[in-house]
Amino acid sequence: MIRAAAAIIGALMVFAALFFGGVKVGTNGTNSAWQAKYNADLANANKRTADAEKRERDKEDQHADDMAALDAKHTKELADAKTISDRTIADLRAGSIRVRDRLTCPAASGPGTASQAGTGASMGDAAARGGLQAADAELVLRIAGEADEVAVQLAACQAIVRMDRGQ
Repeated sequence: MIRAAAAIIGALMVFAALFFGGVKVGTNGTNSAWQAKYNADLANANKRTADAEKRERDKEDQHADDMAALDAKHTKELADAKTISDRTIADLRAGSIRVRDRLTCPAASGPGTASQAGTGASMGDAAARGGLQAADAELVLRIAGEADEVAVQLAACQAIVRMDRGQ
């Protein structure tokens, strides 16, 4: 009987070893399958993340290039407006252009002519010249040049807003 009990105990030990060894092998096989699936999912997620980051970097690079082109255009337009304004003022100073006002001088004859005898000659000269004084004309041209620069800056701001909105 002891031999039978020892044989049964030995058989149970062999069975337990085979059973737990099999479970361990099966578990390792299952873990390997899950690990492979996890690694594949992780690799796909990393690839999608890298692709998304590359797309965003490309968009940012394109936006930076667009902004640089817009800045170059804006800078050129400002320089052109300044050049035109400076050239116009230089022409005014040289006497090659005149800025006329739309005001009319009173006639030299008529009521009150005698009281304006001292100023009549200078008013007649101003009417004959038909233009603004040089300092006044230069001021008007400077203000017009500044208005042109503001218009260019406003157009550039509007272009930036349209670009940022994707219009």
